[in-house]
Amino acid sequence: MAKSDYSSSSPRATNRTALVVVSVLALLGLAYALLRVDILRARIATLQTDTHVLQDNNAQLRTQLDELLKTQQITRTQLSQLQTELGVVHEQLGGLREGVTTAKQQWAKIEAVHLLRLAQDQLQLGHDPASAIQTLTAALTALGNDKETSAIQQQVSQHLQQLNALPFALYARTQQQLAQAAQQIPQLPLRQQSSGNQDDGEPLPESGIDLAWVKFRRALSSLINVHTDSTPALSGGAQLLGQTQLQTLLTQAALAIRAQDQPTYLAMLNQAQTTLPVVLDTQHAAVKNLQRLLQQLAQLNIAPALPDLDNSIRALERGLPAATYGQSQQKP
Repeated sequence: MAKSDYSSSSPRATNRTALVVVSVLALLGLAYALLRVDILRARIATLQTDTHVLQDNNAQLRTQLDELLKTQQITRTQLSQLQTELGVVHEQLGGLREGVTTAKQQWAKIEAVHLLRLAQDQLQLGHDPASAIQTLTAALTALGNDKETSAIQQQVSQHLQQLNALPFALYARTQQQLAQAAQQIPQLPLRQQSSGNQDDGEPLPESGIDLAWVKFRRALSSLINVHTDSTPALSGGAQLLGQTQLQTLLTQAALAIRAQDQPTYLAMLNQAQTTLPVVLDTQHAAVKNLQRLLQQLAQLNIAPALPDLDNSIRALERGLPAATYGQSQQKP
């Protein structure tokens, strides 16, 4: 009996123990589950809080983004306005540049007109081709590369070529030869003239040059002294007068070259050729050389045709506005 009671009570005790263990484990599992739930709840609360914060931040960011978009739109509008204004400024600047360029071209034409007028005066009044060449060169420089005046520039270039073709070296050499001949006159031998006045019955000519020549010959004849041996001789006054007359004629011929006065040049040389055999000994070699020189120089044309710049001047003036240049300065 005792054994059977023991054997029957032993499984019960085991079951109770197992139940206790299971209960304890269940309680522990429940406690753990509850702990996990609390932790999860805490995490959920934290996440909800973070979510609210993020939502608030997101709302703020959206507000800032809207403000930025509005600012960007305003900036775009302002930029568009600035671009429009900048385009207007560029157009105005282009107009100003065109105006400045036009003004420069107009002033260049005005300067060229004045230079051409100066060159015309130098040629027609001053008979100074060398200075006219410099003035025409300056006029071409003033016109520059203006396509509107290309035809006028071509005309001026042709005028320059015509002037540069003039024999300036020959004219200078001729002046030097006449100056040397005038200096040589006092060293040349004088001619012995016969007595008597051959011009007493000669009528006086009407021409001024011829009249002066007749008076000179009569004055020269009045100064001749006749020796007893019938050998004529010139007095000291006649010698001085004849030499001075020749020197004056040659000097005036040299000055006529500078002035490009062909009539005066020829008149002075012709008078010198006529006076020379009256005053100097034509048998002397130096006198013969002087005669030949005067004959050669008398063939020289010291006044060649000079270019007329009126057409070029008028062409330039037609391209200038009347308000800028003035009608009073234009030739009819």
